[in-house]
Amino acid sequence: MPKSWNSSYKISKSSIVRVKSEDDIVNAVLKAIDQKSRVRAMGSLYTFANIVSPTKSKSGKDVVLDMQEYRRLVAVDKKNCTITVEGGMKIHELIHHLENNGLSLSNYGNVTGQSVAGVISTGTHGESVKYGSFSSQVKSLRFVNGYGKIVEADFTSQEPKMVHLCNAIGVSVGMLGIITQVTLQCEKLFYLRKSEYSVSYDELMAVWDKLHAQADYVEVTYFPIVDRFTIGVASRLVDDAGRKSFEALRPKVKRNPPNMVDGGNIAGVYLLSMLSSMIDQYTWGRKILTRVFKRLKKLQPDEHKQRFYASIAADVIADKSNVNVKHKEFEVVVPFESSKQVIEKLHEFYQNNPQYITMYPVDFRASKKERFYLSGTHSGDGLWIDFIIPIASVHSFPRKELHELFKPFGARRHWGKLSQLEGGEAVQLYGKDLSLFLDARKTHDPLGLFRNKELDKILHVDDGLFHAHLPDEFPTNDENFSNSTLAAESTSSDDK
Repeated sequence: MPKSWNSSYKISKSSIVRVKSEDDIVNAVLKAIDQKSRVRAMGSLYTFANIVSPTKSKSGKDVVLDMQEYRRLVAVDKKNCTITVEGGMKIHELIHHLENNGLSLSNYGNVTGQSVAGVISTGTHGESVKYGSFSSQVKSLRFVNGYGKIVEADFTSQEPKMVHLCNAIGVSVGMLGIITQVTLQCEKLFYLRKSEYSVSYDELMAVWDKLHAQADYVEVTYFPIVDRFTIGVASRLVDDAGRKSFEALRPKVKRNPPNMVDGGNIAGVYLLSMLSSMIDQYTWGRKILTRVFKRLKKLQPDEHKQRFYASIAADVIADKSNVNVKHKEFEVVVPFESSKQVIEKLHEFYQNNPQYITMYPVDFRASKKERFYLSGTHSGDGLWIDFIIPIASVHSFPRKELHELFKPFGARRHWGKLSQLEGGEAVQLYGKDLSLFLDARKTHDPLGLFRNKELDKILHVDDGLFHAHLPDEFPTNDENFSNSTLAAESTSSDDK
């Protein structure tokens, strides 16, 4: 029985259907319509929330499409810097094809095991306020909707109905259909030089604005157990001299270097995190570890020892999972303009509630405002806050307390991570954005083929399967949207 990589949930083996082509996906959707069942797609099962399994239908014949064999390279256009791939392609495979063709994405997420369709559907982000999520790099995509029809979404179009569609499918969590093919806008291959160093809370606050204004990529990692922050800053090597410098460095550096903590104060934290995962469930265990690490901290010098390395962008930004043991993640995004205030509140929370401290870190990464209705940064630039939770400590993780802490800032959720956001609260928070998204969903999935129980609760989706009449023919482009006024409004209110 397939299960998520962190064992958060399992997928019934009997429900899985392997697909190898777009026709296979179309046929699977048509069969679901005929059997009055539901269908969802399965990529790499990297999500911490179960947004994979379909909501159970009365027929009991619901299926999950396995995209593992649907991951081919379709086309590369070096002149226009684009690459087209099938939806099931893994990010590490995409990086390989990009590098071989002298191309790169502008931004990447932190890990590379997910599928291309998966990172688009969940709005996976990188670590730069200068760039949006993975979805913002999409030029066009194809998906099979709830009629079993292939729909083309052109993200460069200014036509109101197409803008409305792209704003919805860009971060859709699989609720509009199955993404089959994606064309990504790339740029020429570039290199990054990154430095990492450790600072105190006060030192971080003093340089926060400057960091994000000047650096191309910034990742800040907080270790509550020693009350220290690691700053990772990466800058592009854009000129010939910089590239030559990189080539000289390359034989001396390892690709995909570990996400180390420097400054000498907590070196080895990741080894001990494995021990932590076993004893964090005990209060006495956390107390002992806290005392040990605070003692080690006092023994270290105050100077900031920096660690440098250089590589292609994908090596520096991606594939550096913070903790190499099974864990879960809780992630929210708050407006970037409130970022310092939020970090202050969070720092204060841990200082006042040591019982919630574990060995595992909290990551801070920013991303740019983007157009997609369900994106965490639809309303403006955002700061993503990602909590790494040891499996043994999930029961004691202060999910409700943190939710209340972030709530006044209008925090949105990461669709692939754990969250406390549900029901009416989500409707109020997303407001008009959610209405616009659900309008597009009703157009492309009127029968609720792609429903998921987790998403039903959050988005207040309670429509029954086959309450709507399925027309013999798919609507023409002129009839594609039931509410043209909403589509027009979305054009004027969102970035394109």
